[in-house]
Order: sequence, then C-alpha cells, then structure tokens
Amino acid sequence: MSPASFASFMRFLKDHKHEGQRTFRQWAEFLWDARTQYVAYAFSKVGIPYKAKTVTADAYPNPGAASYLFHWGVHEMMKRYSDVELGDITSDLWEGEVR
Repeated sequence: MSPASFASFMRFLKDHKHEGQRTFRQWAEFLWDARTQYVAYAFSKVGIPYKAKTVTADAYPNPGAASYLFHWGVHEMMKRYSDVELGDITSDLWEGEVR
C-alpha cells in the first residue's frame, strides 16, 4: 500500500472506529464464548489434558481484528467516481460500441 493510501486508510479508520461501551461489550461476548479455548490452551501448557468444547464459527467476530479495509476501499471508489456522469459511461454502449 502506498504511503498516501495508508494515510487515507488511517484517517478513515480514525473516523469510523468504534470506541467505548460497544467495544467493551463485543470483547466481553467474544471472550466469554472463547473461554473454553483459552482454558484448554492454559491447561495444555502445564500438561493437563483438557478437551475444549466446539465453538460456533463466527458467533462473535474478534473485535480486535475488525476489517475496515473493504469499507475504506468502497469509500475511496465512491469518492473517485462521484463526479463521473452515468451518461459518460453508458453513451458508448447505446451506440453499439463493444469494448
């Protein structure tokens, strides 16, 4: 990613990142659902066999790994093409021109 794109992404992230109580609740739900995985890991480190129960995939996504890259990309595309008139794109197609 170019330095200009990275700076744009960081500005977008700063403007859209969730803070405060909502993030705390998301972390609490995620950790509560993954508790058996952490217990199993800790027990395995001290040599105690423990089978963790299966976790439902994507029950609560990891709040620490939120992906804003796709949303930033859509935002950049909307900014880039906001001043393009639809007629500029479709006029060639109506004239029978095939690309």
